[in-house]
Amino acid sequence: MKNIVIAAGYATRLGELTRNFPKPLLEIGSSTILGRMLDDIDTIPDITEHIVITNHKFAGIFEEWAGKQRYTKPVTIIDDGTETNETRLGAVCDLLYAMDRLKIDDDMLVVAADNLLFFSFREFVAFAKEKDSSCIMCHEQPDIEKLRRTGVIVVNKNMKVLDMEEKPAMPKSHWAVPPFYIYLKKDLDLIRHSVENGCGKDAPGNLAHYMVQNTDIYAWPMSGGRFDIGSIDTYKEACMKFGNMEFTQNFIDGLLKEAEGNPRLRTNVDLRNSGADGSQRMLNALLPGTKVDIHRHPASSESVICICGRLDEVFYDDNGKETGRTRLSPAEGRYGCQVPAGVWHTVEVFEPSVIIEAKDGRYGEDGSERL
Repeated sequence: MKNIVIAAGYATRLGELTRNFPKPLLEIGSSTILGRMLDDIDTIPDITEHIVITNHKFAGIFEEWAGKQRYTKPVTIIDDGTETNETRLGAVCDLLYAMDRLKIDDDMLVVAADNLLFFSFREFVAFAKEKDSSCIMCHEQPDIEKLRRTGVIVVNKNMKVLDMEEKPAMPKSHWAVPPFYIYLKKDLDLIRHSVENGCGKDAPGNLAHYMVQNTDIYAWPMSGGRFDIGSIDTYKEACMKFGNMEFTQNFIDGLLKEAEGNPRLRTNVDLRNSGADGSQRMLNALLPGTKVDIHRHPASSESVICICGRLDEVFYDDNGKETGRTRLSPAEGRYGCQVPAGVWHTVEVFEPSVIIEAKDGRYGEDGSERL
């Protein structure tokens, strides 16, 4: 069985994070989105090769990544030749391209690398063997609005798929279909002729829908949860919840890129464990030219640690007259400062900088004031 990873998209919803870097290789802790998935799939005895189909823009990055991996099964990178979101082939055509390019004649596990999964693909492979059929995954989704944005299936008591609709206005069930599929060798000819017979090209679910209409397909109910990374906010949330939040260079670079796309020339990441945490702990990425109001925290001092860059913490009296400055610059050995409670302050940024800020009380609920 070949493991085929569809990774040729451009992830435009993640903005600067993925403008020049592939979403599947975004870091989550000490690994990546794709790495976490392959760590599991590589242990499945049936898998003989990992095939990653990507675009020309990111192919070199994937090649460099693949060269550093130590999986037990070989990793092959396929370049589909496209360079922009507007000229992308679409997930189904990318799969067909890989099948033709590598002359694939084996069972296939087809996955999209934009999810964190909390179960093993071993169970999915075992289910397909038991049914001796091509299979899709499914999970119960109670939210009607979310069902309207995904594939929805109707099944019988044996989990044979009776019907499938993509993004239905009126969902017929609560069974949603995530982008993970097993297609058996006996169905490959049907797949090869899918597009010429009217199958949609863009989403992997288009092929699943086509297959349901043309052969027997069974659905495996996921035995655990998943976390879909589809936006900057969900990526940040994934890093916080599942990634040990390692502040690597790629992570810092991504924050600064995100700040470039913000009219305020800054962005932040909430470091609290949950909304129930009553403190303020955050990463702040700041660019030269950003304007932070002069403010103070009457009830708490504030700790400021500079991870990178160069900026001044600037202090004022009650009349708005500057009374002093503290330089924060790791390159100069100046790593942070403590802002006393009740002192008016702001920052002046000279180089792209990332700081950690921590104090008692959430901003806006702690009596903080602007001058």
